[in-house]
Amino acid sequence: MKKLMSLIGMVLLGAVLVTSCAGQASEKEKDAQKLAELACEMRLMALDLDEGDFEGLAAFTQKMAEYSELAQSIESKYGITEDDQEFESMIREALKETPCGDVDLDDLFDFF
Repeated sequence: MKKLMSLIGMVLLGAVLVTSCAGQASEKEKDAQKLAELACEMRLMALDLDEGDFEGLAAFTQKMAEYSELAQSIESKYGITEDDQEFESMIREALKETPCGDVDLDDLFDFF
């Protein structure tokens, strides 16, 4: 009986650990989605800017600050470095669901 209770305890502990780790990945994917959506919004805003459009430029600058703040927050939250391939692939996948979907990640900010 004691062995059975230990086995059940280990199975329950394993289930809790697996679900808690899965939750973190899901949260990380959600953050990648937020970052991808903001980046796409910035790209579309930049492509729509006309010369002398100071209101549009101000809105774009505000969106850029928002993006930068979110990126720094995510980097510190997960300890992400520049060459984090896992997070980069999450962003690539998330970008496919935005209006910028076909833009390569390297070309995302190549709008000027």
